[in-house]
Amino acid sequence: MWYGTNSFKLYDEKDSIIFDPFIRYDKIHDLDYKKNFSTEKYIFITHGHIDHILDIPKLYKDCSCKIYCLDVIYKRLNKRGLNNKQLIKINYSDNIKIDNFAIKVYKSKHIKFDLKLILSTMFSVDIFKYFKNLLYLSFNHIKNPLKNSIAAYEIKYDNLKIFIMGSMNLDDNIIYPKNMDYLILAYQGRSDLDIKVNAILERLNPKKVILTHFDNSFPPISKNVNLTNVKKNNKIIIPEYEKEIVLEKR
Repeated sequence: MWYGTNSFKLYDEKDSIIFDPFIRYDKIHDLDYKKNFSTEKYIFITHGHIDHILDIPKLYKDCSCKIYCLDVIYKRLNKRGLNNKQLIKINYSDNIKIDNFAIKVYKSKHIKFDLKLILSTMFSVDIFKYFKNLLYLSFNHIKNPLKNSIAAYEIKYDNLKIFIMGSMNLDDNIIYPKNMDYLILAYQGRSDLDIKVNAILERLNPKKVILTHFDNSFPPISKNVNLTNVKKNNKIIIPEYEKEIVLEKR
């Protein structure tokens, strides 16, 4: 189930794991929506940008959940009030077992913003419409630098193989799993995303791809991505907010 940006949940009848929980701009005052995240026991973070970690202290400060994250994010969240019992420091190549979910951590990379995207964002009318939000996001972005720490996750569940990327880029020096049943892919950050996605698909050769992060959840620094070209690819699944997708062996 996808909640916006890179926030999505994998679950069965017994357990659930949520990745990069973040409250969409249009849901900031919706208490029922926030409960979707606050009841979770297992949280995994891909990287430390604000659209991936900004709301975590608000959602989980007083809960008994476990938050799995790289060292940079661990220290950042610890300073923001989360305790050592909640935070689980992970490293690349770690293997984590949560009941029926087997999770392996991979080093990944963040997508490089191109000049066309930067200029179109800077001169968008949304800059003026959401100016207060821009100041808030900019301030917190400066406080949360990436520091080249980004994880991708391979998940094995029963006979299913899933690969999760928090940004649409890979490290050239890492051997990633191929031919997985599902690739869950953050689809934002370039003006030529349809070209970049083809390079990812050629390298990983997934059977199906579920896109995330293509929405305008944190204006004015995000936007709704044009999905016309990727919709033509029969491998790609475009999820809807909070609509269940049943994952099946491909």
